[in-house]
Amino acid sequence: MSSAVTGKESGAVPLQGMLPNSHFGNKRLEFLRTLVSKCLFVLPFQQLKMLDLYYNNIAGCIKNEGFEMLSTLKNLEFLNLGVNKFNTNILSSLSHLSSLKYLYLYGNEMKGRIDIQELNNLTNLKELNIVRNKIEGFKSLHGGEKLLNMSDLEYLYLSDNNFSNDILSSIKGLSSLKTLWIRYNLLKGPFNLTELDAMSNLEELNLSGNNITKFISSRGSKVINVKELYLDGSSLGENFLQSLEVLSSLRLLSLRRLNCTNQSKPQQYARGIPSWINNFSQLSYLILGHNNIEAKIPIQLCNLTQLSLIDLSHNHLSGPILPCLRSTSNSYRQQDGSYNASAPVSMDEPLEFTTKSISYSYQGSMLSYFSGIDLSCNHLTGRIPTEIGNLNEIHAKFVS
Repeated sequence: MSSAVTGKESGAVPLQGMLPNSHFGNKRLEFLRTLVSKCLFVLPFQQLKMLDLYYNNIAGCIKNEGFEMLSTLKNLEFLNLGVNKFNTNILSSLSHLSSLKYLYLYGNEMKGRIDIQELNNLTNLKELNIVRNKIEGFKSLHGGEKLLNMSDLEYLYLSDNNFSNDILSSIKGLSSLKTLWIRYNLLKGPFNLTELDAMSNLEELNLSGNNITKFISSRGSKVINVKELYLDGSSLGENFLQSLEVLSSLRLLSLRRLNCTNQSKPQQYARGIPSWINNFSQLSYLILGHNNIEAKIPIQLCNLTQLSLIDLSHNHLSGPILPCLRSTSNSYRQQDGSYNASAPVSMDEPLEFTTKSISYSYQGSMLSYFSGIDLSCNHLTGRIPTEIGNLNEIHAKFVS
């Protein structure tokens, strides 16, 4: 792979581009260390704002290996050290980069607990990505509170680690947070949304792949403006939808492949979709596939006029297909990606949709042009309504 180095000194020619593998061969790692330790702290690199060393197989950071010189880059705002072999020691080399706004350390070999103060020193950080490590939590070397207090942090990605429930007490003070991913960790038991009450700006919450048995929200919670909620693969009980009623601002609800059968009565299926589902008046994506949901499709679904993607496949739904069921296009999305009264979601997380028994994942701008209804593998009866065939904007429908 190649690494990007970009920078510009006032009055000088901009430096940008890639460092090709072919120029360095087996000495690539030695070159990178030399670049960091002897070059980046002299002009014009002192004006460097972006440094991308992604996917270079750089070994674990130890003292005097050169990376402590990164602290001399007083203007650095973007740093990508993803998919290398750094351990938690790399953070001590970065803790003085107060100008840093975007830090990516995903796919490294960071294990155990992180010194929370080394992160709190990054006072201007807006995005932190430490996905796909083996981090268990945070620690305070000086015996203080293990609390992240980065007041500007808006995007936090903690997925695919070994975080347990105590992570919630460490992040509860992140008042500017908009996106929080804790998918595929070791969370278990009930999840109470009030634990995130300081995050009044939270729009996207991804808790998929954890052993969450109950999702608790109440009207007293300050985190009721969430627009995207992912709980795929959780262990929610048969009434898994009941606690979500207060989240009336939802644009995307993904509850795919839940363990939602009655544990005391294994043959009893999850209960039907509640009639108050039409409270989600802004919902664009409803993903409830593979959940053993029984009963009929509620007519209240027809009141959700913003729905673009409906997945009710692989359940035990019975009765007729509703002729009023609709799936609309997303042509109303604003060019700058911001929300308005009917705008869809950010769609960073891939959504799975099945075509002819083959599952495909869609994400990003692709979903802006995608609409569909999947009712396959249920117990629906009667004729397919003629209104279904008149959906001019629909891109896919499956009723097999």
